[in-house]
Amino acid sequence: MNSPTVARRALARILKTAREEAGRTGAQASKYAGIHPGTLSRVENAETKIAPGTAMLLARFYGASEEDCDLVVELARAGRERSWWQRYKSIPTWFDGYIGLETEAREISSYQAELIPGLLQTPDYVRALSKTLITQDSDEEIEQRIALRQDRQKRLSSETAVDFHAVINESALRRRVGGSEAMRIQLAHLVAMSERGNITIQVLSFESGAHAAHEGAFTVMRFPVQKDQKIELPDVTYVEYPQGALYLEEPHTVANFSSIFANVADQALNPEDSVAFIQQVLDEH
Repeated sequence: MNSPTVARRALARILKTAREEAGRTGAQASKYAGIHPGTLSRVENAETKIAPGTAMLLARFYGASEEDCDLVVELARAGRERSWWQRYKSIPTWFDGYIGLETEAREISSYQAELIPGLLQTPDYVRALSKTLITQDSDEEIEQRIALRQDRQKRLSSETAVDFHAVINESALRRRVGGSEAMRIQLAHLVAMSERGNITIQVLSFESGAHAAHEGAFTVMRFPVQKDQKIELPDVTYVEYPQGALYLEEPHTVANFSSIFANVADQALNPEDSVAFIQQVLDEH
């Protein structure tokens, strides 16, 4: 487990489950451990770090075995480590969690209505998008965003490359972000990336009509089972909005988004026809 974000989420799941199975309330647990109830709540929601000693204290309070206590301490230590992406100072706090999840995911399914998916964006495309933000980032911050995006994209070609399935609305292909030349480069990049075995790109054309994802973009991430650590991380649906994001883990919610994605994937052009469609739009430039 390489990502501190994933370690914190695994720890949160273990501690919350153990507390509930032990019949302990949050108030009882926080009082026993000497921490604020709000802090415990944030730990159980993977929103903050926890000291290994405090994590072990809680685990023992819940009646966990020594083996599970050791695991809790290991996860607490891993969750406090510095992430590789933290060298990029311009990352919003609400996006930090997403990068950690993306780093560890084994499968990513993304529906995008207005934009090319981040893992498939070219530098000029990112640069043009960044200049539209209300926050008016500096040139240095924009270049950092581009560098971070390129680092994230290494997951598509690493030894443990993620399986990435993108359904892209036709509107994202036709919107000339950065001008005609920048968009030509972006579309050509999509065609090239579609040739990789771990990447599936489909186009949801205007002619397909109404569809189940009409309420907007979302991403579903699935994770490998950590058999050696008895950890099974739940699938996560990520929904972004201006200046923030939702991380949805309830099984029925994730299942609903997965069904929506399957629906639009069935309705979209198949991968081969999608590449031909992208090439057609590219030729118009």
